Amino acid sequence: MKKILLSGLLFIVGAVLEICAQSIILDNKLQFESADALSSPPEGWSFTNCSLEQNGEKWFVKVGDEGSVTTPPLTGLTGNANIVMLVKPSSKSNNYEFNISVIGEGEVTPTTADYTAGGGWGRVSPFFLKHATADTRIVFSGNDFEICNIVVTDIGDAVFYESYDRCSGDYGQNGNFGYESTKLTKSMLDNLLEDKIFKNITATAGKQCVFFPDDTHISTPAIPASETGCYIVSFRLAGYKSVAKMSMTYYSNNGDMSSSNISDIPSLKWENVNISISDVDHLGGFGFYGKQCFLDELKVYEVKALPMNESSSETSIPAEWLNKTVCMSLTRTFQKDIWNTCCLPFDFDAKLLRTAADNNNLTVELRHLSDITSEGIYHFGTITTVPAGEPFLLKVSKTVSNPEFRNVVVKALTPASATSPSAAGYAFAGCYGKTTLATDGTHVFIGTDGLLHRPTETGNTMKGMRAYMVLPSNQSARGLVFDDTPTAIEALKPTSGSPSSDVLYNLSGQRVAKPAKGLYIKNGKKIIVNHK
Repeated sequence: MKKILLSGLLFIVGAVLEICAQSIILDNKLQFESADALSSPPEGWSFTNCSLEQNGEKWFVKVGDEGSVTTPPLTGLTGNANIVMLVKPSSKSNNYEFNISVIGEGEVTPTTADYTAGGGWGRVSPFFLKHATADTRIVFSGNDFEICNIVVTDIGDAVFYESYDRCSGDYGQNGNFGYESTKLTKSMLDNLLEDKIFKNITATAGKQCVFFPDDTHISTPAIPASETGCYIVSFRLAGYKSVAKMSMTYYSNNGDMSSSNISDIPSLKWENVNISISDVDHLGGFGFYGKQCFLDELKVYEVKALPMNESSSETSIPAEWLNKTVCMSLTRTFQKDIWNTCCLPFDFDAKLLRTAADNNNLTVELRHLSDITSEGIYHFGTITTVPAGEPFLLKVSKTVSNPEFRNVVVKALTPASATSPSAAGYAFAGCYGKTTLATDGTHVFIGTDGLLHRPTETGNTMKGMRAYMVLPSNQSARGLVFDDTPTAIEALKPTSGSPSSDVLYNLSGQRVAKPAKGLYIKNGKKIIVNHK
């Protein structure tokens, strides 16, 4: 897998998103053999103020004044859907109207379309259906139109899908690659393009894909708006020759254009490409500019929002979010110049926090548990990337409040506990939601002073997205060591069974019975031992 960050876009080449593949939920031509076919309509379909009109050897559904055609329930639907159909105006009316709505749950956009421009059969731009269920039914209503070839495609989490399956060239699918220039027509596209856009397209038709001869391009219509301002663009690419290249552009917000190049396209084989886009209110459409390459299965996904709040009692992330790319907003603060404990469900690094804080100069230090000694000394070492779910320590040069992390992947539904084989019963435990700590000495936490503290009966609730130390019964946590530099050794107030305050530790946190000349830790303070 290759990742390249260019112009704010994250390219993940060769990766496969954990998202639902498209599938045909409904496909009915609504073309009948006889004029009385509607007396026994197809199962689940209903027709109001409709008749049949002959065209060639087939009979087509004609919707009269305030008439409608209603589909059966969308059994099998698991996500969003594209709805496409052929529509034409009635030849004997000027009272044209075409609307689409749903019965049951779901929202469809747009809710109407102009189908009269060509005067004959034509596809209107696909309607986008979201928040529907398997019980949802689609209603096509209005005045004086004919309708056929209704196809509903489940596109999973996508908000836009172009299959290119109608393209009728000879090369591209099944590993059969070759050079051909077959004219691409509007009817080969799932999504209807305006004439002024389509006339500038120079890419050609492959076999159920698009082929780009030298320096040609193809465009898409506008993409539905995202609530989070984040998208993932997913498609397949294959090169025909070693000179294959692709550039993707998109227009956003106030017409600003962004462009990035995709290189190292594999020759004569398909590879998945996923591109993350952030901070975009809406997408005005994509342009793909290619040379000697094939494009297929273009999907655009809206990245959903997943908030985490330090005051929440939720101890885990719901299972449906696993491996999903999200915009995760945290309600918590990372205080400057102290060690903040933390635990998050996605991989974490300094660059991610700088981006979320919008501060490229932010100093970020990360530490994870590297060892626990049998005497209860916790060693923390430097780490560059913290795995999802693992508790860690974080220090920043400026306070960061309520950061939002865009396009991160949820990898750990539950927080983990870091342990050491040399210290049975000891652990550094993370928590996602607020947690009640034990007051019997088996739980301690790092305070803002950098020392270890035992919770009290009136102060034993730890806020979420943090971590604490777990100890065996009748034992104590005797200190912390950062990058081999001890702090807070024996900082806890001694209790019954605790070691004597005269105990010495070396700078690695190891107990020393017979100290030689050098620097040691006693009662949390450094002392010098001199021997003549």
